[in-house]
Amino acid sequence: MGAVFVNSVPVRSWVAAVRRGILENERGELAILCRTIGDYDRGFLKEQFKTAIGKTWWERTDAIRAIARQLGFARTGMQIQDELKSIINGLLRQGELEKDGGRIRVVQ
Repeated sequence: MGAVFVNSVPVRSWVAAVRRGILENERGELAILCRTIGDYDRGFLKEQFKTAIGKTWWERTDAIRAIARQLGFARTGMQIQDELKSIINGLLRQGELEKDGGRIRVVQ
C-alpha cells in the first residue's frame, strides 16, 4: 500500500479492518486476509452477519449489502449475494434468525 494512502486513513479504520477479518496484522505489517467472500470461514461469516444485523428487522437485500460493506467489499456481486443468501438460509434453519416475509433479524 502506498504511504500517502496509508497515512490518509485513520488508525481506527485499520484496527476495525483487522478486527473484522479484512486485514491481518503481522508484526505491524498489514495484509489482505480474504480477497473473495469464498475465502472467509463460514462460521466467521455467520457471526459477522448476526453482529451486523442485530435484533433490528432488515430486508434481506439490505442486510446482504450491509454485511458486504462491513467486510470491505465495495460491490455486492453474484458470488457475494449467493454466499450470503446461503448464510441467511443456514441461520434460519439453525433457528438463529427469524423471518417475517422478506425481512430477517437475529432471534430475540
